[in-house]
Amino acid sequence: MARKFLIPDPWAKCSYERLYLGQPHITVSGLWKTGDGLFYITCPGLTEDARAIDGTLLTEWFDSNKVIAVPVKLVDRAPEGAEEVALRSLEERIRMSGEPRTKRQLFADLALELPSGFPPFDLRDGPEGIILEVTRELTGEEVEHLNRAIVRLGITFPITVEVVPELSRKEITFRYPEGQGDIDLIPSRCLSSKYSPRLRRLWEEDEEFWVEHRFALLGTGVTDKLTFFPTGWEERQSRCLVDASVFPPHNIRNYLSLYRQVAITAPLAGQEEHVLRALGVTQNELRELVDLGRVKLLFPQSIDRYPLRLLELVAEARPGSLLFSRRIAALTVCDTRLRFPLLYPPLELPERRALLHELWKLHSNTRDEWMATFLRTLIGELSRIWSYAEAMLHTRGALATGALGLGPIIAETLYNQGGPDLRVELYASAYPVEWAGAVQANVIPVSLENYSLDVFYQLLANCYSGVPREWNARQYVPENFVVERILAIGQDVPVVDFARSFGGGDVDRFRDLVNRISHESANPEGVAEVIEKFNSAVRAYERRSMRLREWDLKGLLLDVGGACVPFGGWIGGQLLKAIERSRAKYAALGAVLDRLTALMYRERPETILVARMRRNLKDYL
Repeated sequence: MARKFLIPDPWAKCSYERLYLGQPHITVSGLWKTGDGLFYITCPGLTEDARAIDGTLLTEWFDSNKVIAVPVKLVDRAPEGAEEVALRSLEERIRMSGEPRTKRQLFADLALELPSGFPPFDLRDGPEGIILEVTRELTGEEVEHLNRAIVRLGITFPITVEVVPELSRKEITFRYPEGQGDIDLIPSRCLSSKYSPRLRRLWEEDEEFWVEHRFALLGTGVTDKLTFFPTGWEERQSRCLVDASVFPPHNIRNYLSLYRQVAITAPLAGQEEHVLRALGVTQNELRELVDLGRVKLLFPQSIDRYPLRLLELVAEARPGSLLFSRRIAALTVCDTRLRFPLLYPPLELPERRALLHELWKLHSNTRDEWMATFLRTLIGELSRIWSYAEAMLHTRGALATGALGLGPIIAETLYNQGGPDLRVELYASAYPVEWAGAVQANVIPVSLENYSLDVFYQLLANCYSGVPREWNARQYVPENFVVERILAIGQDVPVVDFARSFGGGDVDRFRDLVNRISHESANPEGVAEVIEKFNSAVRAYERRSMRLREWDLKGLLLDVGGACVPFGGWIGGQLLKAIERSRAKYAALGAVLDRLTALMYRERPETILVARMRRNLKDYL
């Protein structure tokens, strides 16, 4: 028996939000709806030649950015008899209520909202909306689950339920035929029968984690990322992160020499052979290293983009050593918010707009051309990030974070200042730097024979470094930490035996030193002695110099007026201080500033250190 669920259309709200956040210099007073189903956004004093921030006509900008097919227009006053439509709350945005969706996105969202015991289903177009096919008649409880899911998601069209028994013999296809660039997270319901029940369950747990924790993460400003770590990841210890998604890393023996634990961003399907060859291990040896606790693996993309055999081997050895996309995203958001609170503020839309409006006033009042360009760029990027962050994290997990962080802000600033277009390099570098901060690791840059992202990793690592409580640019001068010529085993020794046996007092003291520098942002005494003893231990283990490699470890800082300070903390602090002048005018703004400032200043900031193999490259920083 068919059932229909009718929900009113809220898509005009999304169009309103894009204008509301995207053009903070324009007065916007509300969204209105008339009885004939038309929507109006009131902009008092609106003129025909009103301009968007990028200089285009406001009406043209809005037509290009509003939700397609929504009947909404800009006016200076509401029509007679129109009713005002309320903004979506932050909670509604986090749970994707009323978000514009394709049919595939609707399937994915229903798959997250419905319990695992809900029968297999698929969607197809119907004459009056969407037909939801199920393998059997729904129970009364299942109908209620579906009804609540539709209400929570704010679906704007009828959904009809039909029983299609043969659906039970069909595998649901999620990917588009041309899969290149198709990076949305696949629902566990769409995983093929090739995936073992154990692996399928791990992906389901990642989905359940997101549904359970997303509001605490994005809506309350939680800052203790340790609550999001699975068991075995939360302990602070010397750890590096190696991005082996596509490009070949160094031999893994280098990393095992320097760190107690190596976190590897897993290679994508089709890349695993040359990545494992570069690491100098077989899949079985990698499995043994995982089992020893010396290696952990990150899978920031959708699970179906990774080699299945590698996934199954690691999941069998030690499933707790795997981090999947949504949990990585949660850790990254939590960590980034501590480093630069303006990126993921747990604020309602009016509070976000108030901050953007104050930044626009700073821009309008500055006489410095460089600062005016920077502020205009920052406003544009923050409005974009604040408009799309919740939806992007929901659909793409950890693969959304690089587009929502400091990488795009820095890239756009450089470009708008007349510099080179470095968006590709800074976007690519932003992901591993952010993920390294999230899992409390030093980051290893991607380096090929004639190409290196070292300089971009270093720039971003500096920007994301923490700021201590009571920090002041003129009073606090942290030391720029540099350790050079650290020796590491470079190649060919039996890797599992090496991982078990290379240790002892001097090696452990070095690894503890790296851990203290990373998490206390200090330059401990006795560094030279610790490094020399560590190098002696390396030489004692491997006396053939051709097998040794030299590494540098750096914590890079920006020179501001003679003081070395972390860039992210400096610019964030300056912006908050500037906005502070307006807190008397906006009572709500004062509370917002207090919350953001409390996030930024901490007793024990964390520095993302960059570890690089020494090579004949120009040191740009």
